[in-house]
Amino acid sequence: QERYTPSHILELILREIKADAESSTVNPVVGGVVDGAVISIPAYYKAVRTGPIVEAAMRAGFEEVDTIAEPTAAAIQYCLDVKDEAHLLAFDIGAGTLDVTVMLVVHEQDELIPGELCTSGHEALGGIDMDDMLVDHVVRAHGLEGMLEDPALGAILGEEVEKAKIRLSTQESTTLDLPGGQTVSISRSRLEQILAPLLGRLRGPVRVALAQSGLDASQIDHVLFIGGPTNMPCVRRVVMDELRDLGASDELLRQVADMGQ
Repeated sequence: QERYTPSHILELILREIKADAESSTVNPVVGGVVDGAVISIPAYYKAVRTGPIVEAAMRAGFEEVDTIAEPTAAAIQYCLDVKDEAHLLAFDIGAGTLDVTVMLVVHEQDELIPGELCTSGHEALGGIDMDDMLVDHVVRAHGLEGMLEDPALGAILGEEVEKAKIRLSTQESTTLDLPGGQTVSISRSRLEQILAPLLGRLRGPVRVALAQSGLDASQIDHVLFIGGPTNMPCVRRVVMDELRDLGASDELLRQVADMGQ
């Protein structure tokens, strides 16, 4: 039985990415040698975590490797309307982590230059935790404890719950199709009630990030939402409620509200 370290797995993934980037069939735009890479990483990663990532990329064949914080990469990608300079709060929640980063973004010679002022967050809080809470609710509410004893059925249940969660970002209600032909209906309002304890935990990192940045909420010019769970209206509403309580401007709150339309 062969054992792999996370760094080794990353190396294999990066080798595949490099091969695809250099393939004229997969990537006709480049179709040549790619010897440099910029890898986005969570904003809270320190050198002790960044080092193994860079080393894995070098072993994968990249000669020049740099890293960029994910919120910074997103700020550049989204090309925000910044005329001179602006303060930006990036709320980044993925499958397993939450980052809240406050940045100063400067517009210089038609280029956005972001600089991170501070980062807060949680290393074990994300979409997977939402899925686990919803699975637990469905199991208890419908007497499906036996389903979790079968790994295959448990995996199907987890996948159905995740799909339902995603659909409820744009629908008021949906139905889960469970193994054995059983169906379970769930509404967006019920989902939000189930997730209420977790949603409440999203507010603290926003407050901490602003406090550490030395800025008032009224000084934030833009909010950038990153990650799949930010498509959920309840997640955006929690961020807006926290910013409102902290004294954010009416213009910023309108921006956040309009993002959910």
